[in-house]
Amino acid sequence: MPRGHPAAAAGLVFSALYLASYLAVRGLPDPAWSNQRISSYYTTDQADRLRIVALYAVPFAGIAFLWFLAAFRDQVARLAGNVNTTLATVQMLSGAVYVTMQFCAAAALASAHMALAGSERTADVAGARPILFLGNTILIVFALRAAGVFMAAGTTRALRAGMFPKWFAMVSYVLAIVLMFTADSVRGLVLIFPLWIGIVSAVILLHRPRLLAERTA
Repeated sequence: MPRGHPAAAAGLVFSALYLASYLAVRGLPDPAWSNQRISSYYTTDQADRLRIVALYAVPFAGIAFLWFLAAFRDQVARLAGNVNTTLATVQMLSGAVYVTMQFCAAAALASAHMALAGSERTADVAGARPILFLGNTILIVFALRAAGVFMAAGTTRALRAGMFPKWFAMVSYVLAIVLMFTADSVRGLVLIFPLWIGIVSAVILLHRPRLLAERTA
Protein backbone atom coordinates (compact mmCIF):
# COMPACT_ATOMS: atom_id res chain seq x y z
CA MET A 1 0.00 0.00 0.00
CA PRO A 2 1.40 3.45 -0.84
CA ARG A 3 2.50 5.27 2.25
CA GLY A 4 0.09 8.13 1.60
CA HIS A 5 -2.93 5.90 2.11
CA PRO A 6 -2.83 5.41 5.92
CA ALA A 7 -2.94 9.15 6.59
CA ALA A 8 -5.65 9.73 3.98
CA ALA A 9 -7.75 6.80 5.20
CA ALA A 10 -7.53 7.83 8.85
CA GLY A 11 -8.32 11.44 7.97
CA LEU A 12 -11.40 10.44 5.98
CA VAL A 13 -12.61 8.20 8.81
CA PHE A 14 -12.21 11.04 11.33
CA SER A 15 -13.96 13.51 9.06
CA ALA A 16 -16.86 11.14 8.35
CA LEU A 17 -17.36 10.20 12.02
CA TYR A 18 -17.22 13.80 13.18
CA LEU A 19 -19.63 15.09 10.55
CA ALA A 20 -22.03 12.19 11.17
CA SER A 21 -21.87 12.90 14.91
CA TYR A 22 -22.60 16.57 14.39
CA LEU A 23 -25.60 15.84 12.21
CA ALA A 24 -26.90 13.28 14.69
CA VAL A 25 -26.97 15.82 17.54
CA ARG A 26 -27.37 19.08 15.62
CA GLY A 27 -30.19 20.04 18.01
CA LEU A 28 -27.82 19.88 20.99
CA PRO A 29 -29.26 22.01 23.81
CA ASP A 30 -27.86 25.49 24.21
CA PRO A 31 -26.94 26.37 27.82
CA ALA A 32 -28.84 29.65 27.36
CA TRP A 33 -32.14 27.80 26.82
CA SER A 34 -34.82 27.99 29.47
CA ASN A 35 -34.97 25.25 32.09
CA GLN A 36 -38.18 23.91 30.59
CA ARG A 37 -36.73 23.71 27.08
CA ILE A 38 -33.58 21.93 28.26
CA SER A 39 -35.64 19.51 30.33
CA SER A 40 -37.90 18.78 27.35
CA TYR A 41 -34.88 17.98 25.17
CA TYR A 42 -33.72 15.27 27.54
CA THR A 43 -37.06 13.49 27.32
CA THR A 44 -36.74 13.04 23.54
CA ASP A 45 -35.11 10.33 21.45
CA GLN A 46 -32.49 12.82 20.31
CA ALA A 47 -31.04 12.84 23.82
CA ASP A 48 -30.33 9.12 23.48
CA ARG A 49 -28.46 9.83 20.22
CA LEU A 50 -26.37 12.37 22.11
CA ARG A 51 -25.33 9.70 24.60
CA ILE A 52 -24.37 7.28 21.83
CA VAL A 53 -22.38 9.94 19.99
CA ALA A 54 -20.59 11.13 23.13
CA LEU A 55 -19.69 7.66 24.39
CA TYR A 56 -18.89 5.91 21.10
CA ALA A 57 -18.61 8.06 17.97
CA VAL A 58 -16.44 10.81 19.47
CA PRO A 59 -13.86 8.43 21.00
CA PHE A 60 -13.47 6.52 17.74
CA ALA A 61 -13.22 9.79 15.80
CA GLY A 62 -10.48 10.84 18.20
CA ILE A 63 -8.61 7.58 17.67
CA ALA A 64 -8.84 8.03 13.89
CA PHE A 65 -7.50 11.57 14.22
CA LEU A 66 -4.52 10.42 16.30
CA TRP A 67 -3.74 7.87 13.61
CA PHE A 68 -4.02 10.60 10.97
CA LEU A 69 -1.73 12.85 13.03
CA ALA A 70 0.99 10.21 13.27
CA ALA A 71 0.76 9.19 9.60
CA PHE A 72 0.60 12.80 8.37
CA ARG A 73 3.71 13.78 10.35
CA ASP A 74 5.50 10.76 8.89
CA GLN A 75 4.46 11.73 5.33
CA VAL A 76 5.79 15.26 5.71
CA ALA A 77 9.06 14.10 7.25
CA ARG A 78 9.68 11.64 4.42
CA LEU A 79 9.00 14.23 1.73
CA ALA A 80 10.93 17.04 3.40
CA GLY A 81 14.00 14.94 4.08
CA ASN A 82 14.63 16.78 7.34
CA VAL A 83 12.40 17.59 10.29
CA ASN A 84 11.75 21.00 11.81
CA THR A 85 11.48 19.74 15.37
CA THR A 86 9.77 22.87 16.66
CA LEU A 87 6.93 22.78 14.14
CA ALA A 88 6.67 18.99 14.38
CA THR A 89 6.33 19.19 18.16
CA VAL A 90 3.77 22.00 18.00
CA GLN A 91 1.75 20.03 15.46
CA MET A 92 1.82 16.89 17.56
CA LEU A 93 0.95 18.60 20.84
CA SER A 94 -1.82 20.76 19.40
CA GLY A 95 -3.35 17.68 17.80
CA ALA A 96 -3.23 15.84 21.12
CA VAL A 97 -4.77 18.83 22.90
CA TYR A 98 -7.54 18.98 20.31
CA VAL A 99 -8.47 15.34 20.88
CA THR A 100 -8.34 15.86 24.65
CA MET A 101 -10.69 18.83 24.37
CA GLN A 102 -13.10 16.81 22.24
CA PHE A 103 -13.09 14.02 24.81
CA CYS A 104 -13.64 16.48 27.67
CA ALA A 105 -16.53 18.17 25.85
CA ALA A 106 -18.12 14.81 25.08
CA ALA A 107 -17.71 13.73 28.71
CA ALA A 108 -19.37 16.91 29.95
CA LEU A 109 -22.31 16.58 27.56
CA ALA A 110 -22.70 12.89 28.38
CA SER A 111 -22.68 13.74 32.10
CA ALA A 112 -25.44 16.27 31.56
CA HIS A 113 -27.43 13.61 29.73
CA MET A 114 -27.00 11.14 32.58
CA ALA A 115 -28.11 13.77 35.08
CA LEU A 116 -31.14 15.00 33.15
CA ALA A 117 -32.39 12.12 30.99
CA GLY A 118 -36.04 11.56 31.75
CA SER A 119 -36.07 14.30 34.38
CA GLU A 120 -38.54 17.15 34.36
CA ARG A 121 -37.47 18.82 37.60
CA THR A 122 -36.29 22.41 37.29
CA ALA A 123 -33.79 21.89 40.10
CA ASP A 124 -32.05 19.17 38.12
CA VAL A 125 -31.69 21.43 35.09
CA ALA A 126 -30.35 24.30 37.17
CA GLY A 127 -27.73 22.03 38.67
CA ALA A 128 -26.67 20.58 35.32
CA ARG A 129 -26.58 23.89 33.43
CA PRO A 130 -22.94 24.63 34.41
CA ILE A 131 -21.98 21.26 32.91
CA LEU A 132 -23.61 22.28 29.64
CA PHE A 133 -21.76 25.60 29.69
CA LEU A 134 -18.50 23.75 30.35
CA GLY A 135 -19.00 21.30 27.48
CA ASN A 136 -20.06 24.05 25.10
CA THR A 137 -17.08 26.26 25.99
CA ILE A 138 -14.55 23.45 25.62
CA LEU A 139 -16.05 22.40 22.28
CA ILE A 140 -16.34 25.82 20.67
CA VAL A 141 -13.51 27.82 22.25
CA PHE A 142 -10.61 25.70 23.46
CA ALA A 143 -10.83 22.82 20.99
CA LEU A 144 -11.01 25.25 18.06
CA ARG A 145 -7.94 27.15 19.27
CA ALA A 146 -5.97 23.90 19.35
CA ALA A 147 -7.32 22.96 15.91
CA GLY A 148 -6.19 26.32 14.53
CA VAL A 149 -2.65 25.83 15.84
CA PHE A 150 -2.58 22.32 14.36
CA MET A 151 -3.70 23.64 10.98
CA ALA A 152 -1.08 26.41 10.96
CA ALA A 153 1.83 24.17 12.01
CA GLY A 154 0.77 21.29 9.77
CA THR A 155 0.25 23.54 6.77
CA THR A 156 3.66 25.16 7.17
CA ARG A 157 5.39 21.78 7.31
CA ALA A 158 3.39 20.36 4.40
CA LEU A 159 3.99 23.45 2.26
CA ARG A 160 7.74 23.33 2.84
CA ALA A 161 7.73 19.62 1.97
CA GLY A 162 5.80 20.30 -1.24
CA MET A 163 2.82 18.23 -0.13
CA PHE A 164 0.30 21.11 -0.21
CA PRO A 165 -0.35 23.28 -3.27
CA LYS A 166 0.23 26.95 -2.46
CA TRP A 167 -3.42 27.90 -2.96
CA PHE A 168 -4.54 25.28 -0.44
CA ALA A 169 -1.90 26.40 2.04
CA MET A 170 -3.14 30.00 1.82
CA VAL A 171 -6.73 28.90 2.40
CA SER A 172 -5.59 26.77 5.32
CA TYR A 173 -3.82 29.71 6.96
CA VAL A 174 -6.96 31.84 6.70
CA LEU A 175 -9.06 29.08 8.27
CA ALA A 176 -6.48 28.62 11.03
CA ILE A 177 -6.69 32.33 11.87
CA VAL A 178 -10.48 32.11 11.98
CA LEU A 179 -10.35 29.21 14.44
CA MET A 180 -7.69 30.77 16.65
CA PHE A 181 -9.13 34.26 16.94
CA THR A 182 -12.87 34.07 16.42
CA ALA A 183 -14.89 35.10 19.44
CA ASP A 184 -18.13 33.75 18.04
CA SER A 185 -20.03 30.96 19.77
CA VAL A 186 -21.62 29.51 16.63
CA ARG A 187 -21.41 25.75 16.89
CA GLY A 188 -21.17 25.35 13.14
CA LEU A 189 -17.56 26.57 13.34
CA VAL A 190 -16.56 23.17 14.74
CA LEU A 191 -17.16 21.73 11.27
CA ILE A 192 -14.30 23.69 9.71
CA PHE A 193 -11.62 21.43 11.12
CA PRO A 194 -13.05 18.00 10.16
CA LEU A 195 -13.88 19.33 6.69
CA TRP A 196 -10.30 20.57 6.38
CA ILE A 197 -8.97 17.18 7.46
CA GLY A 198 -11.14 15.53 4.80
CA ILE A 199 -9.76 17.86 2.13
CA VAL A 200 -6.20 17.27 3.36
CA SER A 201 -6.80 13.53 2.96
CA ALA A 202 -7.92 14.10 -0.62
CA VAL A 203 -4.87 16.30 -1.28
CA ILE A 204 -2.60 13.56 0.05
CA LEU A 205 -4.23 11.02 -2.26
CA LEU A 206 -4.20 13.24 -5.35
CA HIS A 207 -1.19 15.52 -4.97
CA ARG A 208 1.42 13.36 -3.26
CA PRO A 209 1.71 10.66 -6.00
CA ARG A 210 2.32 13.39 -8.60
CA LEU A 211 4.88 15.02 -6.33
CA LEU A 212 6.75 11.73 -5.88
CA ALA A 213 6.69 11.11 -9.63
CA GLU A 214 8.18 14.56 -10.27
CA ARG A 215 10.94 13.99 -7.73
CA THR A 216 11.89 10.62 -9.13
CA ALA A 217 11.72 11.73 -12.79
